[in-house]
Amino acid sequence: MKKVSILFFTLILSVTAISQQFKVVNFWLDAENPTARLMNMQDNMGKSCALLIVRINDYGVEFNGDIVGKPRLSKKIANTYELWIPGNTREIEVLPSNEASVYVSFKDYYAYPIEGKKVYVLELNNSGDEMQKIDASQESRNTYPVVQSEYDNNTQPDVETDNAESEPDVEQKYEEVETVEETYEPQVEQVYELPVEEKVEPVASLPEPETVKEEIKPEPKLEQKEEVLPTENKLTVVEEVKEKPVEAVETPVEKRVEEQILDNGNISFTVEGVQFTMVYVEGGDFNMGAQRLKDTKPNYDVDAEGGESPVHNVILSNYYIGETEITQELWLAVMGKSQSRFFGNPQNPAERVSWEDAKEFITRLNAKTGKTFRLPTEAEWEYAARGGNKSQGYKYSGSDNIDDVAWNYENSSSKTYPVKTKKPNELGIYDMSGNVEEWCNDWSDNYKGRAQENPQGPKSGQYRTLRGGSYDAKAQNCRVSYRTCHYPSTRAINFGFRLVMSQTSK
Repeated sequence: MKKVSILFFTLILSVTAISQQFKVVNFWLDAENPTARLMNMQDNMGKSCALLIVRINDYGVEFNGDIVGKPRLSKKIANTYELWIPGNTREIEVLPSNEASVYVSFKDYYAYPIEGKKVYVLELNNSGDEMQKIDASQESRNTYPVVQSEYDNNTQPDVETDNAESEPDVEQKYEEVETVEETYEPQVEQVYELPVEEKVEPVASLPEPETVKEEIKPEPKLEQKEEVLPTENKLTVVEEVKEKPVEAVETPVEKRVEEQILDNGNISFTVEGVQFTMVYVEGGDFNMGAQRLKDTKPNYDVDAEGGESPVHNVILSNYYIGETEITQELWLAVMGKSQSRFFGNPQNPAERVSWEDAKEFITRLNAKTGKTFRLPTEAEWEYAARGGNKSQGYKYSGSDNIDDVAWNYENSSSKTYPVKTKKPNELGIYDMSGNVEEWCNDWSDNYKGRAQENPQGPKSGQYRTLRGGSYDAKAQNCRVSYRTCHYPSTRAINFGFRLVMSQTSK
């Protein structure tokens, strides 16, 4: 009877929890609110952001996605958060304090697309009916209703004007191209967000020491353990004794790591039953970067941005680079659990990965294999993406036709796809354009213009570089020369990575 009651109670709790999950109940453009226009908050590329006001009856809410600066809890309006997001942002993740996270896809509602210098209001609660979504193909999606603002000139959102605290100072990051302001459409991968206090360090275990303190406090009871200690404590002791044999059984089990040099010079590794290949890249020299001057062919590119110039010569030694981005299957084998959003297929690239996550993965992989895997430098990444010494001078990695080689904004339906489902580039490397953006080891900085040999990037900085574009990027941001950067602690649903290994470490 006791078991039935417990099961019944558990079922009630589960049903209650499901029924109380937060839902989007309203989302609209607040056309009368001038705050975003007056503040003119900009992302790290100097593009104007939109102000997103989130109303949710919960404190301690966190947000994931492309957010500029730190989300702020309003001091003037209860249960209201203020976020700056770049124009054309497609989604964010809302993480309530004690409930399941909510993915909000803006394109499902009439107020999409998000535009800079405008204010949007998003309402969520765990009791009302969910807002009806629209067909993404509707031509009428821009005929959204205009709602009168609750903010007037006296009660505008509580946003600091000191950009040094709310967003990074990046005036020196990239040069502005005169025509970009008129034609630019901000993308997910161009945005720089301050970390939402999401630490990469492993989550601490449950506070077991508190239980021990409660048991030890009364000294007299310690002298008569058999008579005074309650049954729960005896069970705890038994569990501790049982843990030792379990560890002893696991320790002798050797983790199988296989390595095979293939006929084409590539190396195949198998770790915990998961196979991956490192492609041999013969060193050489190449012109790195791109610019819009027609006399710089093959590095002339009409879509080139200021951060991609000046074009400069780079010499690289031989190395190996991952045939694919790190898959969720390999991530799980090394890390033990997945943190990706698009987890339907083990061959999908691992995403929601920060630069710091990638470094932790590599540390564990090196411990298992005895090798020295690492992240690529920007120069190594671009040289391999261009096809190394077999380069045909393509705009994207392996083709001038982006659909041949990349999952991107136009063909992805807003999700990742299994690696190796598009054509490889000249070196047999897949997905260096599109699918997920890839972390490089370098700190971000402007190019210096002088010739370099095996450049490692700046010795310090605020942001780490990302390359290649993603499933959510437009074509110009999937080019082999395109650069962007982010805080090393930032996790985003379009961030992943691939491995590199120096030839001498094989």
